[in-house]
Amino acid sequence: MAENSHGTCLNPRAVPMVATPRTGCAHWRREPGADDAMSAPPALRPGSQARARIDAERARLDRIQEHGSRVKLTPGVYAVCMDRSGLLGVGGYREPEDVGAAEAAIERLGVNAAIRAGRL
Repeated sequence: MAENSHGTCLNPRAVPMVATPRTGCAHWRREPGADDAMSAPPALRPGSQARARIDAERARLDRIQEHGSRVKLTPGVYAVCMDRSGLLGVGGYREPEDVGAAEAAIERLGVNAAIRAGRL
């Protein structure tokens, strides 16, 4: 969760933080008038239902990422959660020599099939 209670990151590979020019958009602005109704607490307060749903979704993506770490690919190539669906894809800091073989190895884990079937 970012320093303020209005934003959070669900990407299990990312460290949630406030964006800076080097790490993200520095031109974020609050919606005009958002500060006018300060009697209501922020939606993402610890213990709120919205916060519980976000924490559960992040935990699900963390579990998927842990499953993805079991696949053995060439050095510098990893199985990573591509988005909030949780589907694993090829990532890392190196381009794999054979993308098809890397994708096939990830599919053999069965994690993507479990996600598509709604079990994970």
